[in-house]
Amino acid sequence: MTEVTKIELIKGVKIIHKIRSFVRQKGRLTKGQERALNDCWPIMGINFEEKQLNWTQIFENNNSVIVEIGFGMGA
Repeated sequence: MTEVTKIELIKGVKIIHKIRSFVRQKGRLTKGQERALNDCWPIMGINFEEKQLNWTQIFENNNSVIVEIGFGMGA
């Protein structure tokens, strides 16, 4: 279950709406996203392997690496 709280101010009164969803939303790619994945993955993608990634080798430098993982829930 997901729950999103929406707060509105109507005529000086705070209204709280709770939106509940018991349905798991399926992610779908737009045609543009699918095209970008197909076009860019060979250049920028990293295929899964059961081993630790060597960021120095991948990026060819010793800079710090921050990995952001987004799940597209929008909340």
